[in-house]
Amino acid sequence: MTNQNDNSINDSADEKLAIYDAAHQRIGIKRRQDVHRDGDRHYVMHCWVYVKSKDALVIQKRSPLKRFGGGQYDVSCAGHYSADEDFTATRELFEELGIEVKYEQLAHVFDFEETFFYDGMVDREIARVHLLIWHDAVFAPVITEEVERILLVKRLDFIALMKKQVSTIQNIDTGDAVTMNRSTFVQRNPRYFQRICEMLMQMEVD
Repeated sequence: MTNQNDNSINDSADEKLAIYDAAHQRIGIKRRQDVHRDGDRHYVMHCWVYVKSKDALVIQKRSPLKRFGGGQYDVSCAGHYSADEDFTATRELFEELGIEVKYEQLAHVFDFEETFFYDGMVDREIARVHLLIWHDAVFAPVITEEVERILLVKRLDFIALMKKQVSTIQNIDTGDAVTMNRSTFVQRNPRYFQRICEMLMQMEVD
């Protein structure tokens, strides 16, 4: 699975992605750089990781070197599906968080199509959004040139942040306060975050 939004510092321009029509039917395969040049629809995998034992959500801070959303907070992990992968691929969870799971352990909660414009690119992605309920707080984030930091924040604190009720929340992994607001997150459609909050509000917490 390739990194989301064609943003890796060393782009694999020749890597192949499957492309889709307006009805989300697969219509072909193209090089990644051509997909973003031409604005072709393509799928990306999103997974929000909820650590049940701490009633907390894993948040990723993207590397400041990323072309899109550099230095901003985002979904726990995300990445493009390569043309030879199907929608059951979970490799991104292992690559970024050190979590190795089968697809059956994820819940596919919704799809969300959105277009981003940056650096002359047209990134028309269809995000397959998943939730992983991780019962153990132990995982091994992989800090690379793609990921600057992994944070763990209380579920209700994250919801309050998205509703603009607070501007500072605590990274419960280290205990330090982190100043966040909607502008410090990747600038996705507000409806995307609204649906994430709706999902989190429905969580059954022991």
